[in-house]
Amino acid sequence: LIGGTRGCSGAVTADTVRPVRQYYWAYDNKHLLYLQDKGGDENYHLLRVALADGTTTDLTPLDGVRAQDVVVSPRKPGLVAVGLNDRDRATFDLVQIDLRTGARVRVDQNSLGFADWVVDDVLRVRLATKVEDDGRKTLYHPDGKGGWAAGDSIGVDDEVGFFGVTSGGNQLYLLDTRDRDTAALMLAELPRGKPM
Repeated sequence: LIGGTRGCSGAVTADTVRPVRQYYWAYDNKHLLYLQDKGGDENYHLLRVALADGTTTDLTPLDGVRAQDVVVSPRKPGLVAVGLNDRDRATFDLVQIDLRTGARVRVDQNSLGFADWVVDDVLRVRLATKVEDDGRKTLYHPDGKGGWAAGDSIGVDDEVGFFGVTSGGNQLYLLDTRDRDTAALMLAELPRGKPM
């Protein structure tokens, strides 16, 4: 990667074996984050590069484990949320990682088999999706008691993509094809249950 913003100039990473395909600027203004596997095994690790001196640290140094769906937020500059299959190789849990210490906290153990989560700008879980056996998707939201409540269902012929939660935390931006023959950018109310 070649730096050019946030006071960085020249090469940022020293990774010469494989190209870096996904990277994220951390909002602490001290680190660049990127996903990298070893030899094409697709077990992507989340790596942190210190912009001051180029030191690279593996934040997910676990053999056979994959990191995915990285989320950073300006309101939580010292944290990153990531999907991680360290507990069960077939299921990704939602984990928050402290960028300074590397400490990991499991936010959701994913006992329902979610495909992904939607988090707000303070990295709280607001919504999750589960792909059912028949191919449709069910939306779940925190029930306010530490569990999940099922909500809308998305049919196999429809597509819904989530773009983020408003800064107030009560609404969700989404691209939705339900009940229409073209996709529309929508703003929807989020359930009022206490976020995770």
